Amino acid sequence: MISRYECTLDGIALTSLSPSIYISDINYSMPEYSKETFVPAKLQGARVVRSYKERASVTVTFQIRDYSTVMRQTICQAIVMWARDGKVLHTSDRPGQRLVCFCEQYPVISSSMRWTDDLSITFTALNVPYWQEDALSRLTISGTHETGLLTVPGNAPDTVVEVTVVPQANLSQIELKVKDTTITLTNLNAVVGDRITITYDEQMIQSIKKNSTSILSKRTGADDLKAICGKSNEVEFTSTAACSVTFYARGRWE
Repeated sequence: MISRYECTLDGIALTSLSPSIYISDINYSMPEYSKETFVPAKLQGARVVRSYKERASVTVTFQIRDYSTVMRQTICQAIVMWARDGKVLHTSDRPGQRLVCFCEQYPVISSSMRWTDDLSITFTALNVPYWQEDALSRLTISGTHETGLLTVPGNAPDTVVEVTVVPQANLSQIELKVKDTTITLTNLNAVVGDRITITYDEQMIQSIKKNSTSILSKRTGADDLKAICGKSNEVEFTSTAACSVTFYARGRWE
């Protein structure tokens, strides 16, 4: 049964689970930002300290067009299994974008009699409450003090920047800048062949390593390097020895 819509989870299409599945709609939650405020002394109104988004959700509406009550339940349970451990969602109307998410609401057949009823399944992203570019934006610059522009697509406020540093001589210190954020790594004792990385896992927990050893204690400055989405961001590094430095980020979308 052919639908104009499709969604895949970890590369497996929903409609591939059964020819009886027909996707009728894909609905997205409205962006909602929470704000932390304070009231200035002796003044009216409030001031915004921080604005943040908590979640992004998408609901896929579908039908299981099989007259057999047993088969409909079997297919529905297969969909639950498909969704249970899934992480990376793609939808046909957002090519090149992904949502790293979990299944928040599983489909349930509420009526055995009404076999044409719509069913739905909801996926939610919390750690990164935005749709993200499949392709990373990258920029590599080399030397001891170099600048460049890292263009990051998207319409979200910002995104984190990851870094790989490859020393070309003995390296003790490097300062990394993206826009208004700076991280300095000191006492590195890095040599040719080492790799220094700033990365994030799916829970957005940062790791700073020299090869496989954590050097998080050698960091000072900002907690994260951040780039503005939808803009060209100036990046810069200054090091005590020549290095090849790659900045990379994944654009984010509402």
